[in-house]
Amino acid sequence: MKGSESELRTRTLLNTAKVFLDPSVILPSFCAVNLNRLPPVDADHVDVSAILAKVFALRQEIRWMSQLREELSALKVQVQAASELRDEVLALRSMLQGGTVSDSKFSRTLVDIAVDADKSGGTTVCELTTVFR
Repeated sequence: MKGSESELRTRTLLNTAKVFLDPSVILPSFCAVNLNRLPPVDADHVDVSAILAKVFALRQEIRWMSQLREELSALKVQVQAASELRDEVLALRSMLQGGTVSDSKFSRTLVDIAVDADKSGGTTVCELTTVFR
C-alpha cells in the first residue's frame, strides 16, 4: 500500500468500517480438516467466569422452582379447605330448607356453628340465616 502513514490509517479504518457495516460481506470461516493438528484444550483455556455465571443461574432457577412448589402445595391446601367449606355450606343450606344430612361430618347444628362463629368474632346467627336463604 502506498501513501503516507496517516492515509494508510485512514484507508484501514474505512475498510474495516465497510466490512463491519456491510451485511453482504461474507467473512471467511476457518475449520480444521484434521482435528489432531489442533492444540489441546485443557482447564487453563476454559472461561471459568462463564461457567460460574451458568451455575449461579441454575441455582437461582432451582430456588425459584422450590418456591413455586411450596406455593403450589399451599394452594392445594387452600383449595381443599375451600372445598370442605363449600360442602359444609351446601349441607347447612339443605338443613335450613328442612332436609337432614346423614353425614356425621355435617351433622353440626346451626346453633353450634353460630356459637363457634361468635367465639371467633365472626358471623352472628342473624347473618347466618340470611346467608343460607
